[in-house]
Amino acid sequence: MLQNDLVSLMTIIEKNMQIYFKNENDKTQVTIKENVQNKDEPISISVHEEPKQEKINIKLKLPFARIDLVSPGSPAEESGLKEADKIVSFDYISHLESDPLKKIAEVVGKKINNAIKVEIMRKERNSEGEEKIQYLTIELIPHSWGGQGVLG
Repeated sequence: MLQNDLVSLMTIIEKNMQIYFKNENDKTQVTIKENVQNKDEPISISVHEEPKQEKINIKLKLPFARIDLVSPGSPAEESGLKEADKIVSFDYISHLESDPLKKIAEVVGKKINNAIKVEIMRKERNSEGEEKIQYLTIELIPHSWGGQGVLG
């Protein structure tokens, strides 16, 4: 009698595992109810869909520096930077860096006459007087010019 119970139980386990692993990939939840006492009774299975959960990747665009002055004729002006623009990223540098301003100086020193991708946050007023925030990506090319430094 015990041997028959073991065979019956193993059959139930095998069926349940097949159902579970078949449905694991399609994210369907399976509820299984079985009656082990009577091996002739069919296994009851109910299947229902779980709500789909989509991962949302949110990248915070927090500024870490503010442009206080843009000199006329400078590489900064040539790139389109304006006073009061806020830097969100400068090449690979973001607000997550420990000392972003020091790292900007290092990047600029290595990229003289080469484009640096800079993402900025700019506040502007539209024709109705409403303040609007824009995120813009510009290319800044540090180079010698008539003024001080390579950015201006």
